[in-house]
Amino acid sequence: MNSIAISEETVVTIGNFDGLHRGHLKLMERTLEISKQKNLKSVVFTYENHPLEYVLKKKVEKLFTNRERDAKLKELGIDTILSVPFDEEIMGMSTNDFIQEILIDKLHTKYLVLGEDAHFGKGREGSAECIQSVGSQLGLTVEIIPLFFEDGVRISSSYIRQLIKKGKVDVAKEYLGRMFAITGEVIHGKENGRKLGFPTANISYDEHTVLPALGVYNTIVEYHGKHYIGATSVGYNPTISLLNNRISLEVHILDFEKEIYGEEITVRFISKIRDEMKFNSLEELKNQISKDEILIRKQHDEKY
Repeated sequence: MNSIAISEETVVTIGNFDGLHRGHLKLMERTLEISKQKNLKSVVFTYENHPLEYVLKKKVEKLFTNRERDAKLKELGIDTILSVPFDEEIMGMSTNDFIQEILIDKLHTKYLVLGEDAHFGKGREGSAECIQSVGSQLGLTVEIIPLFFEDGVRISSSYIRQLIKKGKVDVAKEYLGRMFAITGEVIHGKENGRKLGFPTANISYDEHTVLPALGVYNTIVEYHGKHYIGATSVGYNPTISLLNNRISLEVHILDFEKEIYGEEITVRFISKIRDEMKFNSLEELKNQISKDEILIRKQHDEKY
């Protein structure tokens, strides 16, 4: 925290911003609007680790890696992204101390944009209304953005994560404002797909990445700025792998023949087409993969 310092006056928004869903974008839009109107530097104050991970001492799954989150924020036009560890120092600060020592003294904050459900300070003592009251006493203008609802459902990162874990990636898209995606390096696998006549790219994913429910998905694969149709399997490959204890993410890229080991691709999930299945023979598996490919091509022809 000692290294945090911005000399110019700022407008700041604070949060985890996992997935940067449509609710988060409301905060970003207002932050950028104030930045332009008041000639202030726009700042996102966020965390390297999820606060619950520190408090509960367990892994918290995320929609975005920090790198993806920060890239998206830069793409939106945010001037400065401050990503700090959520630790004992942060957790132990009172609301007043956080506002005075961090926002005012270090970041020269003039405006603070918060979601209606925002809390910070020791023991989450500071609600958005409390922060607004304390801020006004210290010369800080605090704007509170109402929670965002769609068809009676509150949009939140936790709700979107649950949708994805249930395989409802098409519904998650409506709340994210874009397809859920996983980016990773193509690594060597057992090449079982190639032996079956359907070569797949095995993708290394971050251990914190939330994975869709086990099954096969209609996807779009982005490679070097180009887009390809993909049939993506999330699962343990039960027909072939008897001792696989880690979920694999494999994509069969249609009409694609390049060797791309060591390169990075992005898989964007459109919809789930079936559950993971164990077949009685490799021939049954090959026939089902062929059917999957036909269905996925048909869906792409109809939608795109």
